Amino acid sequence: MYFFYQMKAPSFLHDAQKRSRIIQLLSSRDSSNIDLAFQLILDKDIPSTLFPYLQKHVLKCLHYDTLTPLQESTVLNLAKQKLDKLPPNLERLTHITELNLYSNNLSFLAPEVFALEALSQISLSQNPLEELPEKIRNWKHLEHLHCNRAKIKSFPLGLFGLKKLAVLNMHSNQLDQIPGQISQLKNLEYLLLGNNRIKALPPELGNLPHLKSLDLENNDIRALPKEIGNLGSLRHLNLLRNRLRELPDTLAQMSHLKSLNLEYNQLRSIPRHLEGLKNLYVFRINGNQIKELPPSIGTLQKLQELNLYKNQLTRVPEEITLLKHHLKKLNIMSNPLEKSERLKIKELLPYTRIYD
Repeated sequence: MYFFYQMKAPSFLHDAQKRSRIIQLLSSRDSSNIDLAFQLILDKDIPSTLFPYLQKHVLKCLHYDTLTPLQESTVLNLAKQKLDKLPPNLERLTHITELNLYSNNLSFLAPEVFALEALSQISLSQNPLEELPEKIRNWKHLEHLHCNRAKIKSFPLGLFGLKKLAVLNMHSNQLDQIPGQISQLKNLEYLLLGNNRIKALPPELGNLPHLKSLDLENNDIRALPKEIGNLGSLRHLNLLRNRLRELPDTLAQMSHLKSLNLEYNQLRSIPRHLEGLKNLYVFRINGNQIKELPPSIGTLQKLQELNLYKNQLTRVPEEITLLKHHLKKLNIMSNPLEKSERLKIKELLPYTRIYD
């Protein structure tokens, strides 16, 4: 451990040799040395040359009320700090726009954090949070909210007042429904709600004009509202491992859709008219009970991957040959297809890699 006995002059931090010794303390792996460094600089005019070394000890800065070095950055990273409560003085950093509290032990959010009204991004992921307080409405500038792998059971109504929100990640929680007020988030682009307990989707979900990606994998969804076809900006739709038995015809209205994942549901058929899915690249419907494909499958002129594994197909329509110049992968394994039918498919798609 380093010891200093003659560092009492107010200007000692501006002495190069003594400043070097402070840097030694701050670079130590010994917590008591770091504490000593903070005690020595208390109530002193800290030169900016020390800021980079102090910024490596954010929690110590907050604990010792040494906030000046933190004023230079708008990003505060407190990930993996084993916090079970928010550090003191956090509410004084009102200039912070990005706050990372990933992987701590927070079971609740103290009111002080809602004083950070400039926040545009926050990560609360992998904390044992059971709820998000209504005061979340204070974060009026919030664009990214990550709160996956928590224990949240419902959406706070205050969430729907965040008009600038573009990314909402609540994957792997305990949500059982999506309120209709979700339609108030008009700027939402990414909605991640996979691995929850959701049984139904509200019709209002179709009123999100800018939504690009919707992840609902590993839920308990039995049906899709016809309004889902109104998601005209949607690029990616993931419904892996739900309980869907049928699909609305309006699904084919999503002309910008690039990937559609319907793996491991209970589907017996797919919409007969797929012409509207003109930008679809990836179509995965493996692990269902589909008995036939509609001839309109041949209209998917950008399709590169078609996964039909583990269905009940006995034939495929000859129109599938229209995909031969761009379809790269086709999986027809575990279907009751006769050998002659499998040979015919290979003839219809001579340039495609076929898993049979």
